[in-house]
Amino acid sequence: MFIDGPFSETLEDAFYKRRAAFLTKLFGASSRQYEEEVVPQLRKIKAIPKGSKIYLWFEYDLFCQVNLWSCCRWIARYCKEVNLHWVTPGHQDWGGFGQLDTVALRALVEEEATTPISETMVEEYSTNLAVYQNQDYTELEEYLEQETLSEHSSKVLTAQLGRLSKDGERSDLEKKVANYLEEEGVDFGKVFSRFSKEEGIYGLGDLQFKLIYDRIV
Repeated sequence: MFIDGPFSETLEDAFYKRRAAFLTKLFGASSRQYEEEVVPQLRKIKAIPKGSKIYLWFEYDLFCQVNLWSCCRWIARYCKEVNLHWVTPGHQDWGGFGQLDTVALRALVEEEATTPISETMVEEYSTNLAVYQNQDYTELEEYLEQETLSEHSSKVLTAQLGRLSKDGERSDLEKKVANYLEEEGVDFGKVFSRFSKEEGIYGLGDLQFKLIYDRIV
């Protein structure tokens, strides 16, 4: 997951080590597990053959979109003349692929229910990613004023704006979580459940949400 932590334009060992260290510090994850399970998958990007047809399975939420943008950026750097397709769950709620059975998942590709990713889209995703990584409220606010920005990029980046602090104040998302705590109490399960229902656009799991929760409690 690349919604938080260091990012790199290149897929090299130094980057993998920074990511592993970040996740270990933040979540107590195992560096060895990251090296054994995640790094080999990232290395595969550099080995994609010329002319390949690539299906990128990502949902609509911010968490998945940042990962999609990251993959497209790396593929654009390392892969030649590939044919990119974005596979989506199809339904517009935040339930994602988890609502689909094996037959339905297979049909998404077999029936070509995918969105071709053009060079223009890759360029937009690359810019989205650069602005996102800067984590600057004013810069993102100005970027969102562009009329050429696609509707979905605008939607998820507007959600990201809600995660950022302005002038040292609590972010809009932190204010919402504080309100949940006032109404639901400090039971993490209840607060996370309400957050997931009302703010599915973020796509945050319990570990990512716990970071926000701990800042407020």
